[in-house]
Amino acid sequence: MMRSPYVVLGMPRAGTAWLSAFLSAPGFPPCEHEPSRFWTSRADLWAFLNRQDGAGVSDATLTWFWRDILAFRPDARIVLAWRPSADVRDSARRAGIPLGEPDGLEAMSVEALRAVGSGPTILAFDFADIRKPAVVRDVFRHCHGMAPPRGWAEVMIARNIQVPWQPRFAEGFGNRDGFARFMAERGAPVPRSGARQ
Repeated sequence: MMRSPYVVLGMPRAGTAWLSAFLSAPGFPPCEHEPSRFWTSRADLWAFLNRQDGAGVSDATLTWFWRDILAFRPDARIVLAWRPSADVRDSARRAGIPLGEPDGLEAMSVEALRAVGSGPTILAFDFADIRKPAVVRDVFRHCHGMAPPRGWAEVMIARNIQVPWQPRFAEGFGNRDGFARFMAERGAPVPRSGARQ
């Protein structure tokens, strides 16, 4: 059965790596974590959104593109993992992640909050609730259209999944020019062809 893709957006340090693993349950389409670090234009985003296999992506950077996503693919299911900017900064400092000055988190949080009320395909939840089985089961249903395998939420909640940031930063730096082009295309007209409903 063909199924539209799903996209997990949110603030940095709001559980996108954990959600990627949780949503990649055995027997379900995978959820890739932060593929945008390799993308060089919005064509890469369109290619993902054109998929019909129900695959997903969990990527805080794509929070900046929620309007583009819904314009190109109104049927895409979106999850937004919310975390206050001050908590994001504290978490980044504890992990040793260097933040720039300014770090842009307030602007990103405003963008995230705008996304929350933009349509019925968006489900938002608070990072503080990511260890609650009922909450993450709702996220799974929103993305996959059915409940997770029995016991999957409890098994995954017991796991602390964090991706080492140094290799991710190095990968992103290696694609610095392409990533800059990708970000610069945000808000440009949506192509006429594609999966628009």
